[in-house]
Amino acid sequence: GLLTFSDRVGAAVRADSSPGQMARIMDLLHAEKYRRTEADFEFVYNAMKRVSSSRSLMLLFTNFETLIAMQRILPVLRKLNKQHLLVVIFFSNSEVENYAYEPAANLQELYNRMVARQMVGDKRQMAVELANHGIQSIVCKPEDLTISTLNKYLALKAKGMIG
Repeated sequence: GLLTFSDRVGAAVRADSSPGQMARIMDLLHAEKYRRTEADFEFVYNAMKRVSSSRSLMLLFTNFETLIAMQRILPVLRKLNKQHLLVVIFFSNSEVENYAYEPAANLQELYNRMVARQMVGDKRQMAVELANHGIQSIVCKPEDLTISTLNKYLALKAKGMIG
């Protein structure tokens, strides 16, 4: 199934194993538009309660830029994880990572690179914090999304967490 959201539900498709299901999902994803509103995770929690009554594997594609932003959403993520097997998927930023560890030419650049290193460390810390609360996560480069997601699915299946 699929549920896109910001401050409201964008597209919704109930989980189904019919032959045309993937095409429906792809069409809806292709038609999605960027919304400048902040994502309302409490809203999606309530929407998921209505859409899916049984425990499901829930892949939540999002992007937290700061540890504080993730911690603000953590109570809702914990509630979602109690109801479903939640995997939070967010992206690392290759440009920031590369920039963070290049040599600095002056004091201003050194400061900028230290801020970039903090951002890189925050992404790792977010994954640790989610794991501390029993929430699965994937932090990957956008180009590694498919393989990282498949590997996580296979790892969860091997652990018996998915039927």
